[in-house]
Amino acid sequence: MELFSRIIEVIIPPSKGLLQEKRSSPRIRCAIDAAFYKSEDSALTGKIVEVGVTGMRLESAKALHRGEKIGIRVLKGQGLHTITKFEVDKVTVEVRWCKKKPDDKVFYIGVKYCETEENIGKSWVTFLLNKFGFNAGSSFQKRKDVRASSKLPIQYELKNSWQKGIAQNIGLGGMLLAGLNEVPMHEELKIRIGPYGKLASLLLLGKVVRKKYSSYNKVWLTGISFIALSGQEAKLLGDYVVIVLKESVKEPPK
Repeated sequence: MELFSRIIEVIIPPSKGLLQEKRSSPRIRCAIDAAFYKSEDSALTGKIVEVGVTGMRLESAKALHRGEKIGIRVLKGQGLHTITKFEVDKVTVEVRWCKKKPDDKVFYIGVKYCETEENIGKSWVTFLLNKFGFNAGSSFQKRKDVRASSKLPIQYELKNSWQKGIAQNIGLGGMLLAGLNEVPMHEELKIRIGPYGKLASLLLLGKVVRKKYSSYNKVWLTGISFIALSGQEAKLLGDYVVIVLKESVKEPPK
């Protein structure tokens, strides 16, 4: 099963600024089967249930102890190796806490990354976070946010008229707009996404941060950074990104 199909939702914690602090930054809720290595020949199986910029939350049938270091490897069959190749496929973390509720059969474990920035930047963690536009690249490696590739129809207001376009990629931080019209640098735009499937329409404010004309496709490619997202807007935008990622790995009909 593909990695993206194991994503459930994006968690947007209440805060004054969406991406101001790592501790209050958004996280990806998921259900990814994984192996937790205490040593090369000793591993537990469990699930990764949250992924964030500073660490993860795990589920395991057995307890882990605070301060213990383990290696986490996504189990084969999740589709990771078919999507892209990772130089670092086992991520080292340190256990921060381990809890079990009286009625639960599993332990919930909070861990923080303790890899070098270079190593974690080459892992599936940064790949996944960047797909959501979490700008993990600025934390783990010096590279651009890649976001989720899409062909999502959108509309944007230019000179009091609504124009049609395509979001070629989209994340919590912004999007790449493909459209027929040139938009001035630093222009602020109203952007309407959806409705799409079961998702409601979303109206956002964005600012043009870069632009380039594609002579091959005969369209303007405009980089837009979203401005002042509310928690509710960010949650719905996260739902759109989840849908885009899941659709990107759907098998074509036979």
